[in-house]
Amino acid sequence: MTNYIIIKDSWEDPILHLAKQFNKYVKTDELKKITFTIDRVFKILTDDNNPLQYQAADLLKHIRAVNNELIPEYTSTLVDAKLRRQLINSKDFVIPDYLNFPFSQKPEEDEKITVLSIEQEDDIIIVEEREGDMDDSVDDESIFDVLLGIPIEELVTGYGFTNLEETTYDQINSQLKKCACGDGKFDENSQISLWRCKECHTVYHENCAKVVAIFEGKCRICDAEFYHKKEESDEEEIS
Repeated sequence: MTNYIIIKDSWEDPILHLAKQFNKYVKTDELKKITFTIDRVFKILTDDNNPLQYQAADLLKHIRAVNNELIPEYTSTLVDAKLRRQLINSKDFVIPDYLNFPFSQKPEEDEKITVLSIEQEDDIIIVEEREGDMDDSVDDESIFDVLLGIPIEELVTGYGFTNLEETTYDQINSQLKKCACGDGKFDENSQISLWRCKECHTVYHENCAKVVAIFEGKCRICDAEFYHKKEESDEEEIS
């Protein structure tokens, strides 16, 4: 049985139209037309010159969340890659202030780069390159990988994400036993660790928990804050 998807009003007309078509064919249970609609979305996804490629990825992510069997593994991998690229390239992408990652530190005064000259005609700024700059800097494309490279145990104990706790397949209360990020059902024999929100016991794959904790900061189901601000607890103890 194919499930309806939640449609985002922020999608532009071509993507919005395909999303509505998908739900229409779900209602009439026309699997062939459902597959055809997904193929049309996939064509937009794979067109790097199409400005709607990221919205297409978002639509396929919505479909995957409730109909995982409709999205092949290679398509799923591409969807995640596109959404990752969109995140990294977004002007709104910032590293949360409360995380003291090495590459988010502000440079000391004597480490600031020096402007050597400005060519007004071509609007080009030439800067002095310090020795070792390229070795010490973190490429924008690798930021996501660096964040995911931090062990989730360290996020919990070292960075204050204390509202997350490790769990096991047998401890999952929900009969669905499915990741809250729509990343498929849990495998009882998988070596990937499972983590849950302490408030509502919503369960995530390890990497999904890290992504949600770092970039969203709260549970996708109950909105409980994952991050525990130490200064607040200190103030309570003082009072």
